[in-house]
Amino acid sequence: DPNLVENAAWALQELGCQDAELHKKIARLLQDPGQNRRVLIQSLARMGAVAEVSHVERFLRDSSSSSGVRGASIAAVAKLSGERNYIHQLKD
Repeated sequence: DPNLVENAAWALQELGCQDAELHKKIARLLQDPGQNRRVLIQSLARMGAVAEVSHVERFLRDSSSSSGVRGASIAAVAKLSGERNYIHQLKD
């Protein structure tokens, strides 16, 4: 259930989850188009899931990503990797 996943990801970020295995599970859920990818990406960023940045980066190159997912990806990549090359796109 996408709502359950979204609420769980939000709760984990609020708790400051640092469990790398949970980060991996959330990153794997990004492959499912039925999930709220924007929320999952935001949660990974807020949890500091640096090891999962490659899962987030792929949405930067995917022209079919919604503006919400793309914006969340840009912000997450900047936070997790320090890569700021895409920040200017947030203004467009």
